[in-house]
Amino acid sequence: MPLLNLPTLTAKPPVGRSEYGRVKVALLPGKGLMDWVRMASGKILAKIQMSVDHNELMKHNKRDDCWVHIFGKVYDVTLYLEFHPGGVPELMRAAGTDATDLFNQYHAWVNYESMLGSCLVGRFTGDLSKLPQPGPPTIEQPQSISAQLNALIMKGKQKEEETYGIGWVVR
Repeated sequence: MPLLNLPTLTAKPPVGRSEYGRVKVALLPGKGLMDWVRMASGKILAKIQMSVDHNELMKHNKRDDCWVHIFGKVYDVTLYLEFHPGGVPELMRAAGTDATDLFNQYHAWVNYESMLGSCLVGRFTGDLSKLPQPGPPTIEQPQSISAQLNALIMKGKQKEEETYGIGWVVR
């Protein structure tokens, strides 16, 4: 009896690119954005809440204890790691560092305060210049259109802040 000519099934690649060139990873079942929203909604996921200086932030740079600084606040993103669409290694680049520039490079439009609010440890009270730089990209990434637009947006925001001393302009 002849064999049927059936298409070969292939697994979804663990790493791919969005239509704009950003690296995306296949998340495990139950680890999507809405799963994170359901899990984090109305809860405090940070183990402790306190003011954080640079020495304290730098201690939390491991997969099982991962804190990041974004815009003057420190977040314990340990539980969020598996939900990050860029993958755990990409988010670990920022562990124990000032992740503000890295965050803006890829996610300037994201409402991080809403998304990570339950992970807030507290305000950063240390010296940003004493923090290490985030690690290099884990996967070679060409600068996407969205990354280029984000850079322009952030350059404009910085110009407004330098000119007016605020984050917005009254005309």
